[in-house]
Amino acid sequence: MTDSKQKFTPGLVTLFCDVSFCPNTGAAGYGAWYRTDDMEKGEFFGESVPVACRSSNDAEFWGCCLAIRHVFKLLGDKATTVVLQCDNIAALSWMREFHPNAAAVGEHHGTHEIPPPPKTYPKAMSTAVAVVRAMTPSVRIWLKHVKGHDTKSKTARSWVNKQCDALAREYMTARRGPIRRT
Repeated sequence: MTDSKQKFTPGLVTLFCDVSFCPNTGAAGYGAWYRTDDMEKGEFFGESVPVACRSSNDAEFWGCCLAIRHVFKLLGDKATTVVLQCDNIAALSWMREFHPNAAAVGEHHGTHEIPPPPKTYPKAMSTAVAVVRAMTPSVRIWLKHVKGHDTKSKTARSWVNKQCDALAREYMTARRGPIRRT
């Protein structure tokens, strides 16, 4: 019998975030999942994005910011490294731009790294940018672009993505309200 001890990395947090965005109203909500090495199972959480977003890009950035902030509120100084997984390259690019210790890990679907961020960002994103800039600079944030909404995959990551997507849609709908069809 072999010893199958799992490698434990103190302070490491894996965070997956997905956002649902309504282009007609600007309403958005995010769903997220996090896990530390000492947790047996990860935990889901989310909320509505507190401002009207102009695009799915700024909605995704808001979701990532709020998700990281939530994790730090829960874990405090215990979190020293966060691996942020998201399916939006612009959001990851902005995170790298505005956090002093954020960098891309791996390559985008094996083809290229996360490119530089868009040159400008919507004014409604300024509060989210301030949240990122106020984060502890010593915390390392590794940014990982992942393929979202893979309906054929049966991997654990795809299952987490589906749960985050459903949670994000729930919070977006709560902010937007029901759509009345005529």
